[in-house]
Amino acid sequence: MPDLEAPRREEELYLARQDEVNPLRPPMTGDVYCDVAIPGVSDEEDPSGEGLAMILAHPCSMREGPVLRQRIPVARVVPWNKEISFGAWRSNHISIMPLPHLIQSSKSEMYAVVFERIGRVDSAELEISRRTASLTEYGIAVMQQRRIFFDTRAVVEIDALMEACAGVILETELAEEWNDALIDVAQKEEGWLDAALASEAQAFYEMLHLDRTVPGPEAKKVKKYKLSDDIQSAARRPQVKRAVLSLLKEEQAKRSTQVGVPSPVADTDASASVEVPDQRKGVTPDAASDERDVDRL
Repeated sequence: MPDLEAPRREEELYLARQDEVNPLRPPMTGDVYCDVAIPGVSDEEDPSGEGLAMILAHPCSMREGPVLRQRIPVARVVPWNKEISFGAWRSNHISIMPLPHLIQSSKSEMYAVVFERIGRVDSAELEISRRTASLTEYGIAVMQQRRIFFDTRAVVEIDALMEACAGVILETELAEEWNDALIDVAQKEEGWLDAALASEAQAFYEMLHLDRTVPGPEAKKVKKYKLSDDIQSAARRPQVKRAVLSLLKEEQAKRSTQVGVPSPVADTDASASVEVPDQRKGVTPDAASDERDVDRL
């Protein structure tokens, strides 16, 4: 009999559900979306018609740099007709990942990811407004453990799965903090948020992958490093977090300065509205006016 991981309470599984979901969080393994048609999964296999689907892909597998790949592996999520106690998770129901109270407003108290009902969907289907839930790092590892056991009958320790994803989990959390600080969600223009998220994803990616020089005395060989490499090291992750948050403050200050620069047109208009006599000896008002005109050019 397998000895799979079993949570103690449902709150351990969910980072956010429904209205709690942060639209500025990058798409992540374990995210659940609604109204998603999965190629190869029939309507009969989605009896509720909610079109719920969970991302199965590892974050690195579903991206090319900062951009989502065109096709993303997902599995169908459906209402489950009976409650599953946490104790039953350890050795039963191995073809699913139970999701208790996934949709808190639903009449169904239990949902489940069905590992047999999988397919690749166009990433354009995974719209921000369709995201219904996000799993915690623990919840992601529980899902991965159950899926691996379903496919291989091998039990991978939950700690090993969490450590394998620790770097990308931190990267996702830092990207979310980056977006929270730099994107104004109050903007209402259609398509604006999608464009802003794409722009910040590129900026965040470039910041992580920038070659940085190790400070110190001059040497024949200059040592370089990237934060994207350091984030894979458990020993260096705390330093990476501090470095990224420091760089984020610098970016905020830089953008704040750019926004606060007075308009040249406004300056010109203001100076033209007040005539100040030139007190320099031998300079006529007309000549001074000519010099100011040259200065403006």
